[in-house]
Amino acid sequence: MPLPLPEVRRARGAVAAMFLTNGALLANLLPRYPEIKGELGLANSTYGLVLAAFPAGAILAGLGAGALIRRVGSAPLAVAGTILTAIGLCAASWAPVAGLLALALLVAGASDAITDVAQNAHGLRVQRRYGRSIINSFHAVWSIGAVLGGSMAALAIALDVPLRVHLSVSGALFAVISLVALRFALPGRDPENSTDGADDGAQAANAAEPDDAASTSGAPPSAVPHPTRGRTVLLLGPSS
Repeated sequence: MPLPLPEVRRARGAVAAMFLTNGALLANLLPRYPEIKGELGLANSTYGLVLAAFPAGAILAGLGAGALIRRVGSAPLAVAGTILTAIGLCAASWAPVAGLLALALLVAGASDAITDVAQNAHGLRVQRRYGRSIINSFHAVWSIGAVLGGSMAALAIALDVPLRVHLSVSGALFAVISLVALRFALPGRDPENSTDGADDGAQAANAAEPDDAASTSGAPPSAVPHPTRGRTVLLLGPSS
């Protein structure tokens, strides 16, 4: 199998960096939740409701991620979401009351969900150029980022680094990494709106039956997005 073009290999590294930052950002905050709870004097019931703001934001924002990708582009949206996530998590450390903490986590959760969808979309775009399945490697890098973020938090706690200093530094660090990664992402718009020949070919392949698309692109069937990939489906539970 011929090696992918250098710009495609660089784009793979860029997407991996996006996944790394996404995994590391929240992991920097999680070990410090008890400290935030103690500073605000939250009861267990209030604390639970406040933490529910993060997944609530993710559910609300995730529904509109597809439309944002079509308008902004997957790579720029992933980086913008990373920066907003960093800001939201940093704001959580400065929140003086439970309501503002919940609002900060709501913003962080919404931004995190948008980042997750956008970086996966760009990862699939890189995978089509690569000609083989590489999406699982990005998820492995996300796990590495989570381990890195948790380790950073543990070290900050051991060294008595103030909560706000720790989250401000970690947020700025991973925001900068995501901005650098954007420079090496695939240029242009995503396949749905692209006029680039290679992307047009991928779009035409996606319009075929799954098996035909796999044989056209050279990728396994599981690596070829479904023709309805622009739609968002939310499964809340079994029907009664």
